[in-house]
Amino acid sequence: MCLTNLNGAPRLLMLCFGLLLAVMVPARSGAADQELFAIQGDVALPVNYRTPAPVRVQVGTASVRGAVPLPVGDHGQLVPAFSYRLQLAPYVQPTEVPALPPVHWPEVSLTGLRWWPSGWQVYGQVSAAMAGDLTAIDAGVVRLAGLLTLRRRLSERLTLGAGATLTWAFGQLAPIPLLTLDWNPSDAVELQVVLPVRLTLTHTWHRRTRVGMRAGFVGNAFAIRDDTVLDTFCPTDAAAGACLERIAYSAGNATLMVGQRVLRTAEDNGGLWLELHGGVSFLRRFELLSVAETPLEGADTRLPGSAFASFGIRYLK
Repeated sequence: MCLTNLNGAPRLLMLCFGLLLAVMVPARSGAADQELFAIQGDVALPVNYRTPAPVRVQVGTASVRGAVPLPVGDHGQLVPAFSYRLQLAPYVQPTEVPALPPVHWPEVSLTGLRWWPSGWQVYGQVSAAMAGDLTAIDAGVVRLAGLLTLRRRLSERLTLGAGATLTWAFGQLAPIPLLTLDWNPSDAVELQVVLPVRLTLTHTWHRRTRVGMRAGFVGNAFAIRDDTVLDTFCPTDAAAGACLERIAYSAGNATLMVGQRVLRTAEDNGGLWLELHGGVSFLRRFELLSVAETPLEGADTRLPGSAFASFGIRYLK
């Protein structure tokens, strides 16, 4: 997940796209606890936003993910995967404010994992995606990214790693270094850290009930191509480069989670899990960005913190 600043939001939001790949780094060699399918929806409470007139805006998302692990020999694996994310930011009040379009984020990826009995692991991933209202397809909606990490299993309970992502979006290339840590102080407790993206701590009772906490950042920029929306946010007397070109959203999230396995498979924690998440979003930014990569004049790009809740269904191998 990712954070922006006041002056470099478009570029940093692009970097966030690459950072999200790190969430898929497996905790262990092999296929333990791999996610094969997931559906999730979440919604945040409405907050006031200035565009420049005060309005109330509410952010909600829905997503679906799927993956098919394929063994490669005794110590390797390829995982083709797909995901689709729908994000809505409707204005709640006043009703006469022009509605922003829903934005879409389809993605396909191919992940490769190779591990050796000595404890070394190499993990790589390439992905291609689109992000925007997708009413028109051009280079501005395309996202390309790659990830490579080298990891060392120091013991049965501790794995450390380092690597980097490389992303391309809006005509810019950007690398981001990564550090990873996976630690199981006991069979029931697991700590996963992917710096500078996220931290997750979970405790599982009797391989049926799981509670945990997560802290991290999320964000992306979405190209807007809908003519009606562009005309609304581009007055006839607007200067060149001052019209709406994309919407950017980023936030930090602090989350508590509880999950229950309702269908068990042969693997330790495999099966169908139902999960409920709740928490607070902070350092939120919702920006209407121009072709010149600056917020539209008069827009307050900061959103107040807000509580959110989500529900998910996951199937683990």
